[in-house]
Amino acid sequence: MSMLLGAWGGLLDQERYDFVPTDVLQIEANALIRFYNATGGAAWTSATNWLTDPVVNNWQGVTVTGGHVTQIDLNTNNLIGAAGSTLAPLAAWLTNLNVSTNALTSLDLSMLKALAVASATDNGMSQAAVDAVLLGIYNKRTAFTDATPELLIGGTNAAPGGVYQYSAAPSTGLEYEYKLENDDDADGDYNLWTVTV
Repeated sequence: MSMLLGAWGGLLDQERYDFVPTDVLQIEANALIRFYNATGGAAWTSATNWLTDPVVNNWQGVTVTGGHVTQIDLNTNNLIGAAGSTLAPLAAWLTNLNVSTNALTSLDLSMLKALAVASATDNGMSQAAVDAVLLGIYNKRTAFTDATPELLIGGTNAAPGGVYQYSAAPSTGLEYEYKLENDDDADGDYNLWTVTV
C-alpha cells in the first residue's frame, strides 16, 4: 500500500482495487474497503451490498450525501479487530460514525476533522486504546470543524488512564478528556467536545 500527501493536506490513495464506485471518489471506496478488511467484514452480521454494489450509498450502514461518504452506522455488527486509521481518507466529509457494540481494539479518529458525533461505546477497548483515541483527538483538536463535537467511548471500554492533575501539557487519558471538554486558558482556539466515557 502506498499513500501520498496531497496539496490539500489529505491522503491521495495509490492502492488499486478492482472495485470502482459510481457515487463516491475512489479514495473513499478504498477507505471503506480497508475498514471492511481490517474489521473482519466477511464475518459481519450484515454486509449487504459491500464490495458488490457500485453504488456505495447502498452498502449496509453507509450514507452518501453530495457524492461523499458522510455517515457510517455499523452498530452491533460484529466488527472485530483494529480499525486504526483506515477511515482517514474520509476526513473532509464523514460527520457521523457509529461503531458501538462491536469488538474493535483500536480506532483512530484524529484525522476525521468533519466529525460531529463518533460513537464507539461497548467495544471492550483497553485503557491504552481509549487513551490513544483521546490523545489523537486532543493532538488534532484545532482541526475539527463541528461547533459541538461529541465522542461516546464508554460502556464496556476501559476508563481513560491516569488521574486528572491540572497541567499545561496533559499526559494521561483523563487529562486529554478534561482538556477536550474545557478550554482552561479561554483562548477559544478549538471547539469544546462532549466526551462520554
